[in-house]
Amino acid sequence: MHSPVADLFTPDETRIRYVITEKRVDGFLSQIRNVINGSIEAAEERLGDVLNILRGAKDEASVKRKQAYEQSEAAAAAAESKAAQLRAEASKKKEEL
Repeated sequence: MHSPVADLFTPDETRIRYVITEKRVDGFLSQIRNVINGSIEAAEERLGDVLNILRGAKDEASVKRKQAYEQSEAAAAAAESKAAQLRAEASKKKEEL
C-alpha cells in the first residue's frame, strides 16, 4: 500500500536532512567540548552552559516534531480526501455499468 507520507521526501531530501542533522549534532558536541575544555570557569558554570545547549537542542527538536506532526496530519487529510474522491468515482462508474 502506497503511503502519502512517503511522497513528502525523496531519497535525496532524506539524505540531505540526515547530513544536516548529523552536522547539527556535531555542532552541539563541539559546543559542549568548547565549554568543558574552555577557560578557567567553575565546573558549575560549565555544566550550566552544557545544560543550556542541551535545552536549546531539546526545544529545537520539539519544534521539528510539531512541524512533522502537522505535515503528517496534512498528508493524512489529503489522502482521506483523495480516497473519498476515488470512492465517489468508483461508485459513479459502478452505476454506469
